Amino acid sequence: MPVTRKVSSASFATPAPEASQSYSYSNLEGTDSARNELAEEVALAIAYNGISQAVMLVSPTDLEDFIVGFSLGSGIIASHDEIYDFKISG
Repeated sequence: MPVTRKVSSASFATPAPEASQSYSYSNLEGTDSARNELAEEVALAIAYNGISQAVMLVSPTDLEDFIVGFSLGSGIIASHDEIYDFKISG
């Protein structure tokens, strides 16, 4: 009989937001410079049955897929069928 676990996370799965910060840099000679956007990151807490398992920084997209992959890769579940509920809040 498969064991079921409730999985929860701390943010909604949404499209990647526009970068809100950027950084500028130049080469050592100071002849070339550029400005790049920084990727957005959010803190994600993963808990199983109310017990915190991990906290990490992630891009705020495809969080359900990330949580399933983390759960499988960590050996917490053997199959995605063992997840019966997601509680996503932010």
